[in-house]
Amino acid sequence: MHRLISTLLFLSSLLYDGKIYAKDTPVTFIPESGIPGCNFKTGELTAECIPNYIGFLIQQVFAFTGAIFLIVLIIGGYQYAFGNIAGGKEKGMERIRFGIIGMIVCALSFFIIDFIISTIAYGS
Repeated sequence: MHRLISTLLFLSSLLYDGKIYAKDTPVTFIPESGIPGCNFKTGELTAECIPNYIGFLIQQVFAFTGAIFLIVLIIGGYQYAFGNIAGGKEKGMERIRFGIIGMIVCALSFFIIDFIISTIAYGS
């Protein structure tokens, strides 16, 4: 496992160009604008703010689970690729399988919750 981490750090250092880039606006769970009906900067909130804000939070959580899925997939791929050397080929395939199953469950839950929120927000 330590070899895997050191290999990943070495490969990422090859891709790093020595510059640090910052975003103009940080990602927060309470944005100042951009959500219809919500203006957190002035405090003007309408009735459509609640479902839109919940939808925004769901998108942020889904983006986080997508990042976790990518990390699990990369680690599982390395375990599978170097499994003959370290003896963990089955563990790598199992990690990839569980990562894909987890992502499918997260995607289905996202679509179900999105359907419920859009039904509540816009009516039938």
